[in-house]
Amino acid sequence: MPNNEIDDLREEVNQAKLELQTMSEKLSNMETQRLNYPLDSASQDVIRRAYQRFLPEDVMDIIWRDYFYYFDAPVIIDGPNGLATWSLTSSGGFFAAGASQLTLNTGDTSGNYAGAIKDWSVQNTLRFDRRQRFRTAFSVNNIYNTILYLVRGDAKGGADKYYGFKIVGSSLQGVTRNAGSEQTVTLMTISANTTYDLEAVFLPREKVVFSIRSSSDDKFFKVGALTSEIPVGTTSTEFFSIYAETSATEASKQMIASYVEYIQKR
Repeated sequence: MPNNEIDDLREEVNQAKLELQTMSEKLSNMETQRLNYPLDSASQDVIRRAYQRFLPEDVMDIIWRDYFYYFDAPVIIDGPNGLATWSLTSSGGFFAAGASQLTLNTGDTSGNYAGAIKDWSVQNTLRFDRRQRFRTAFSVNNIYNTILYLVRGDAKGGADKYYGFKIVGSSLQGVTRNAGSEQTVTLMTISANTTYDLEAVFLPREKVVFSIRSSSDDKFFKVGALTSEIPVGTTSTEFFSIYAETSATEASKQMIASYVEYIQKR
């Protein structure tokens, strides 16, 4: 073989070695590459691929193993999510159930009320020593001389424990009660004939955080918290109660409630 051909072949071999070395260095860099913050496009892509590969099943496993979720709608339908599974109580008030909501009418005499409570004692599932939260929604046709409750627990059960929301006139409040006096914090001023979506996050022996859904971006935002009279206990049979009362002798008030959405750590 002529010397010039040997030289050309040697040059091609060296070039191939150089390319292999370059590829090896790139692969090594990819294996040890750290995510950059703020995230650049490469870092975002790494996170996106990792999420798509691992997180959905992991998140589902965590929720399935460690939490239970429940949804209820006190409406006219029968079955586990129907009004038939709620206990109704009233004094001068009355109820009107539809396909998507329950209307509580207070009656027209001071002290008249209507209430609905859902009891749940299956295997001591409900507890006040576990992280939990609920969402619900309500509206009222008249904000004057009204007292309303939407709480986890039983707000009108004497010595019962509860947390959630209380409405006095136009004042929407967060509320808690354990064994002492009811505690409240003012959250916002409400209007009649307006639906409000509410969320209460319960942190055992620490606090309850209250949020309201924004009408502008459909997200919940914090509006207040309470750190005293936080309910405690390993069992709780009263799941949720809805209560409406008038504090003046005048036209009956109507409170509309549609759903309760609840999640709790097992």
